[in-house]
Amino acid sequence: MEEARLAAGHVRTPPENVAEGVCPPLWQGTQPSFFFSLSEYKLATEVGRGDTACGRCARTTARAKRLRASAQRMAMAERRQHVVLLEFGDQGGDISEALNSNNPASSSPSSISTSVPTPPIAQQRIRPYPATATAATTPHSLVRRVRLPIRGIDLSNGFRLPLLELFRTFLSIALDLEKLILSLSRHGPPVTCLLSDFNITFPTQDVADKLGIPRIVLYPCCASRLLFTHYLTQGELVSLEKVKEASTAAGIEMQKIFCELTGLPTLRNGDIPHFKHVTDETVSFWTNSTKSWQVCDTRAHAVVVNSFEDLEASTFATLSKCCNVPIYDVGFWVESLNEESATSLWEEDKGCLAWLDQQPISSVLYISFGSTAILSKTQYEEFLNGLLASQQHFLWVLRAGLVDDIDYSSSVAQIVSESDGKGLVINWAPQQQVLSHPSVGGFLTHCGWNSTSESIANGVPMLCWPYYADQPLNARCIVDEWKVGLWVKCSKEDTGLIERGDIEKVIRALMEGPEGKHVRENATKLKERCCQCSLENGSSYRKLKALMKSL
Repeated sequence: MEEARLAAGHVRTPPENVAEGVCPPLWQGTQPSFFFSLSEYKLATEVGRGDTACGRCARTTARAKRLRASAQRMAMAERRQHVVLLEFGDQGGDISEALNSNNPASSSPSSISTSVPTPPIAQQRIRPYPATATAATTPHSLVRRVRLPIRGIDLSNGFRLPLLELFRTFLSIALDLEKLILSLSRHGPPVTCLLSDFNITFPTQDVADKLGIPRIVLYPCCASRLLFTHYLTQGELVSLEKVKEASTAAGIEMQKIFCELTGLPTLRNGDIPHFKHVTDETVSFWTNSTKSWQVCDTRAHAVVVNSFEDLEASTFATLSKCCNVPIYDVGFWVESLNEESATSLWEEDKGCLAWLDQQPISSVLYISFGSTAILSKTQYEEFLNGLLASQQHFLWVLRAGLVDDIDYSSSVAQIVSESDGKGLVINWAPQQQVLSHPSVGGFLTHCGWNSTSESIANGVPMLCWPYYADQPLNARCIVDEWKVGLWVKCSKEDTGLIERGDIEKVIRALMEGPEGKHVRENATKLKERCCQCSLENGSSYRKLKALMKSL
């Protein structure tokens, strides 16, 4: 009974016959120290004359300290961070591995349970996810992946649906997310933090607030896009009406200056993120984004951005001054080359790696328009003819659904046949492994942020063909700010069609010309700066450590 009282932190006073100064390390202060030495324990026993009241008291106190120290170690183990990561269902670099395997803040890494809310699509080649939290683990034993059901959405035709319809569907996840967090907490270490994508702010922030856990916002785009969103939310320097006007610009009007904003490159009308996919949703999408940012800036614990300080220094400096919520630049997070991508939507064709092994160094142009872009049949034919005329080696991700009104199988056979063995066409690629391959010398990309960051991390120069959303802004930074890419330009602004001659010319420029040599050298230097930021005492290392400490 006495030992139990002592273990709980109760300290009895020493016997009256203990002279002042005896066993001072054990009796000093009102609370016992957690840590003590064996010599201290022996000394206390000897001074207390063995089995005397003083000796017995000293030994009892020492045993109690042992119990308390053991209990403290167990409690510390139980208190390690258990983060639930909820992505928007997009493929690309996974921050869960970055937080877990590269966590510099502790020798006991966080337990991270990753939920990827990708809706099941029966007719698509969508990779299956484990149905329960215990069904599978990644090579990092503390990272688990679960699937959160998404109801009321039909992706039988791929991603050809209004974007806001997709976002509204995600509002339904709140109840299932709450149940998941409560279940994880009952059957393991309690969930201590929710890390969720900016695009699903409303349901996830509500759940985090209800359960009393901090929410960290995962911002999947560049810091420049975030700062532009902040300016638009404030409404003082840029308005929604002005953004709407910019989105309707065509031809030469797209090159007119939109505005000059502190922390951002000079923006032209064509650089402003627009949301013309199936329908034009620019106004409604930006309205939703500004409301989401208001919630994040006032209620979130922090925001993590998949970028790094040296890449967007002035942007991060401006964000730190004008935002209420702390901003952490902890990028780039990219998936390990040694493990299979767990967030890729389609089955990856790894046979392309063997084909790359047979190609000359830096000779292959890798081509991918991402998961949502759509090309007209006319534009596809112009691109194909320009590509073949360039006579370069190429690896082309021609996913089903990229082009309207073509027969996929016959098109692939035609391309391979007409390339004289220089080309390979696949449905989906292990992109990180492709971009890190020594045979790849360039990347023709839609400039999505995942693709952009992976290209920078691997030192691969880019040909920029942006489609929508943040891609035009990313392309502007790639070409004019970081100088690691070239524009795929449209010579006939009135039609918007990029013709085969323009395509052939820019491909040759990147793969053979002096312009390509220049941006390739810049890409190599930027890769080195990217690597430095993740080393010990690098900017991303320090910011990640500070983030974990804040929890």
